[in-house]
Amino acid sequence: EGARWRGVAYKVALDQMLLMPPLTVAFFMGMGMMEAKTMAESYARLETCFVPCVGAAVLFWVPTHIITFSSVPVAWRITWVSTAAVSWTVFMSYMNASEQRRELEEASGRRQQTGAGSVEPEAR
Repeated sequence: EGARWRGVAYKVALDQMLLMPPLTVAFFMGMGMMEAKTMAESYARLETCFVPCVGAAVLFWVPTHIITFSSVPVAWRITWVSTAAVSWTVFMSYMNASEQRRELEEASGRRQQTGAGSVEPEAR
């Protein structure tokens, strides 16, 4: 029984250390590319979102994979993890959209402060 739980812990740790960080980077950089952002803009969003997403990933994926590797029959693991992955993708999309909204509000505030984008009446 102890060896079984060591195996579960090993699989969960490998997932969190080897897969989660690069997949999180790929998600935010890929979203930036699809939003026609520059690499610098995409990286800035990644810097803002990475740590909160990693914290959330640990809270979400560790229990999910403990269940995966300890309780879910092998025949159902793909279905189980795919269902969890959809939920996780919804969360990641929410994080990206929240940051996008914050960026737009910040940019809008800068435009209002500088007067950029305002229409001046024509001189007669």
